[in-house]
Amino acid sequence: TSVADQRSQAVASARTRLEALWGQLGLRVPDELEPQEVAMLEDPLPVGPQVLDWARRREMELTELVGQMQGESKVLRRRVQEWVSALSPFDVPTGEEDPDQ
Repeated sequence: TSVADQRSQAVASARTRLEALWGQLGLRVPDELEPQEVAMLEDPLPVGPQVLDWARRREMELTELVGQMQGESKVLRRRVQEWVSALSPFDVPTGEEDPDQ
């Protein structure tokens, strides 16, 4: 396998990982992507060495953002549960109940 083929495979793999991260973050594709990310969606894939370096950096950035959002989500879920518990003696609807029941 040539260096170009290996780089092409690496960029394709990076695109797959970026697509998964976009999904985790709920990004609208391509509207909420950076121009370089949009370029990753085009065929043929850009395969220069700078593209692979950029893709690796962007993957690290998005992975960090996913981690931050997961942490914030845990905090917010905990706060919601605290409010649900605090409001339970007052019979206030909290949205936790199934409205169809």
